[in-house]
Amino acid sequence: MSLLTLVNRAQAVLNLPVTSTVVNNNAEGTKQLLQLANVEGIELADEYDWQALMVETSFTTTATEEQTDSSADLPTDLGHIVDETLYNRTATLRIFGPVPSRQWQDQKAFGSAGADSQYRIRGNSFLIMPVPTAAQSVYYEYISNKWCQSSGLVAQAAWAADTDTGRISEHVMTLGIVWRWKQAKGHDYGQDYDTWETAKGRVTSRDGTRRKLSAAGPSQRSIGRGHIPEGSWP
Repeated sequence: MSLLTLVNRAQAVLNLPVTSTVVNNNAEGTKQLLQLANVEGIELADEYDWQALMVETSFTTTATEEQTDSSADLPTDLGHIVDETLYNRTATLRIFGPVPSRQWQDQKAFGSAGADSQYRIRGNSFLIMPVPTAAQSVYYEYISNKWCQSSGLVAQAAWAADTDTGRISEHVMTLGIVWRWKQAKGHDYGQDYDTWETAKGRVTSRDGTRRKLSAAGPSQRSIGRGHIPEGSWP
């Protein structure tokens, strides 16, 4: 569904004139709908770890607490890092964190960090304690802030053309525009908000599939060399 189609559907639901363009349309009402569509995309992308926006990246360690290799720079499209995904694949170690500021300073002052590798982010830089060996590969996952894309499939952080499409649920986006428009106009939007919440919950509950949990626990077939039972991660 293109941005134009998405906004046109919202216009139809709201009993507004259906326009032939959205981007570069000078009508105040259409410009407002475009901004509401951007707000909706930003909020949805920030609220949930959408599989479509999930990216794996890596950096090469330096033998310093603050990682200074250019590959350790935070991604330019970073929305947020997915918790508990930092692993040193070279050393086959999990990197625990993020360590809170007080705990980090306590460990620096009293030398109580221990042997486990830990990290925090300060000043847009990764800090790792104890200092790692140089040239090791650390991988992690993050959520991109580029929730829509051009017709040429170039990811973007905002709508730029009528032919752009969403990378996350466009149906939920449409419902979001509807209740946000009513809210902006001072109309009753409670029912529309509930509809949006229900649709969002349904979509996110299925996004990326979900693991089935068994009351009987993992089967014996899943245990053995090369197999780790689900739920056994530290």
